[in-house]
Parts: sequence; C-alpha cells; structure tokens
Amino acid sequence: MNYTNYESFFAGKRVNVVSPLGGKYSWYTDWRGPDLVTGINQWQTYLTRELPAALASVLKSNGANAIAGLSMSGGPALDLAGQAPDVYRAVASYSGCPAISSPLGIAAVSATVASGGANPLAMYGPPGDPAWVHHDATLHPNRLRGKAINISAATGLPRAAPGPAAVPLFFGPAQVEAITRQCTDQMAASLRSAGVGHTYQVFPTGAHAWGSFEQQMRESWRVIGPAIGA
Repeated sequence: MNYTNYESFFAGKRVNVVSPLGGKYSWYTDWRGPDLVTGINQWQTYLTRELPAALASVLKSNGANAIAGLSMSGGPALDLAGQAPDVYRAVASYSGCPAISSPLGIAAVSATVASGGANPLAMYGPPGDPAWVHHDATLHPNRLRGKAINISAATGLPRAAPGPAAVPLFFGPAQVEAITRQCTDQMAASLRSAGVGHTYQVFPTGAHAWGSFEQQMRESWRVIGPAIGA
C-alpha cells in the first residue's frame, strides 16, 4: 500500500479492493500448530470463509470475487482459489512461488518463514509430508479450471527505477525474482498440460521489487477485471 500507486489505479473502477494487513512469514495458510513468533495462523480459514462472508453483507457485493497475491502471497493465492472453488472466480499471482513441494519450492518457503524467525515445520510439517503436496497449486491444476487465471513474473534483470525492493531474504531481489520465475514456469507448464486456460506473462526486466509487482498487477487487470464484471 505504501510502495505502489494501486489506490489511484483502482479509483473509479467498479470494484471493491480489500487488502488484509498482517501475515508476515505465514505463507497465508492454516498452520498445524502455533508458532512462537507468528502465533496461531489460520489464514486459509480467514481468506476463504470468514472475510468473504463478512464483506458480502457490508459491501453488498455481487459475489464476483477475485484473489491476488505478490511474492510470498502469490503462490497461496493460487492455492486458496483452488481450495475454495465457489468463492473466487479469478486469481492472480505476481512473482509468487506456487510449486512449494518441489526442492526449490521447499527451500523458498522454508527460507521465507525462517527469515522471520518462525518455524517452517509448524506450518505443513517436515518436507515430504502430504500437506506440502496438498497445497502445491502446480500439482492440482484442475482445481483452477474455469477460473480466470493470470500468473506473471520478471526475469530478474535490472531496469530503470525498479522501486523499493521487497524483503530480500538470504538473496538479493534479482536472485529471488529468478527463483519465482522458475516456480511460475512450473505453474504455467502444469496448467498447459492439464488444458486449463490461463494467461502467463514474463516481463523481460524487473527484480523482486514493488515497481515490478505493480506493473504485473496493472497488466493482470485485463484478465481479472472482465472476469468479475468490473
């Protein structure tokens, strides 16, 4: 919110944009148990059941919902849309990592959670646990069938005025973006193999930074907006 101009982008559009705060290092899912740092995480329950139900009456919405995420929340957005097929009709991931059960994905998830001092094992258990597979959107493309899907990432190559960097974890923004590009490639390949329609855009330049995320969001509106009647 503080690093992009997304409020001005959506001003005047026929859409309510809800941006939940919090959830650092949580991967926006329901954890198996409490964590000493992040506490009790029940983000899947909140984002697929509690929040949509609460907003429906307050905003008098038409029920045409979309969910999108960037960086750490990009992969979970795809998972949540698939886990709640009747809640979200459109989904977007900006520089996310949906392939969480792959060696690269496990490393990325664990590094993200651990970078905040939280325990990755408290989320889905140890690597190899079925929960990692259950929440890996690349292994369940059919859950997203019939939805408007926009996935995107950049190459990690620098460009002018990239904007403030996102949390760099143990690597720099260019290296992190290269990792998310590989994860997003896997998602695109999975959707293609299953014959699930989607839009995949790779931006030729851009690191893991807010300027890149905003550019991806703006481009995704061509897919998301019509799907929700906005």
